[in-house]
Amino acid sequence: MNGLVFDAERHAYLLDGREIPSVTQILAAEGIIQGQWYTEEGRTRGEHVHLALRYHDEGRLDEATVSDEIRPYLDAWQRFISETGFICLQIEQPFADRNLGFAGTPDRTGWMDGDRTLSVLDIKTGSPEPWHALQTAAYAVGLGKRTARRWSVYLKPNGSYRLVQHRANDDINAWLGLVSVHNWKLKYMGRKS
Repeated sequence: MNGLVFDAERHAYLLDGREIPSVTQILAAEGIIQGQWYTEEGRTRGEHVHLALRYHDEGRLDEATVSDEIRPYLDAWQRFISETGFICLQIEQPFADRNLGFAGTPDRTGWMDGDRTLSVLDIKTGSPEPWHALQTAAYAVGLGKRTARRWSVYLKPNGSYRLVQHRANDDINAWLGLVSVHNWKLKYMGRKS
């Protein structure tokens, strides 16, 4: 087996038949993501929102099927697109970085505000967290676009959104260090954290 395969059921990435860690697995294993505050309800809501937005962006959404709980997040996304002029180039396209040994799936890549510099977007339905900057840095590195503009779009249950650009120069270096330490632990200590 050659290339990258994403096993959605196990949420696992296989590169040339070998499982490699995802961006979020590395962030969690290295203690950057603190998962104790996440709920099954929030995870399910996030999945449903992402699915509705994907269908919307692909032009396949039957808006009559959108539940009252998900509708405000869809409204927020539509408002975001309208106000920023976001032009989507890719929707949830998995990648693998062979050199650094990790994989991920950015929610969207595209252009924003008339700027043809690549923008990498992660869509959130929760509150801003510091690690979101590292997540988007990982996506930029993995896509081979370290100079990409990196953003988190926080969709809110009242139909509004908050757009945060991750501009810190040290985000890329922090991710490179983090993935290097993670891989060193796997190689020499046989564990993820």
